[in-house]
Amino acid sequence: VYFNADLFKRCPAQAGLGGGSANAATAMWGANELMGRPATLEQLIEWSGALGSDITFFLSRGTAYCTGRGEIMTPIDPPLPSGAKLSIVKPNLGLSTPKVFKALDYDQLSTEDPQMLCDLFLKEGVV
Repeated sequence: VYFNADLFKRCPAQAGLGGGSANAATAMWGANELMGRPATLEQLIEWSGALGSDITFFLSRGTAYCTGRGEIMTPIDPPLPSGAKLSIVKPNLGLSTPKVFKALDYDQLSTEDPQMLCDLFLKEGVV
């Protein structure tokens, strides 16, 4: 069985918002639905990690803390109350994800435990 679909990206390109990954997750989920759900959500999540780094996040059912390449997901409580307004501002300049990671100096990365930082953020917010 083959599908032909047009996906329209509604978020800005090169903004770090996962537009392409969201499209991939939507295509996986939609094909599964059209086929009568032969795969479980857990299977879709497992397979998504092989397709792209953060596709898994877009198959989650809410807020998640992601590690690895973004494919390892732990559900967390939302850091903002339901209905809170949030503005995302993106300048006209974009960044290519592959170029950003190629330029990353891994020797300069923080040695702080990411889980500890996440817990601190959820407890105290931005300080």
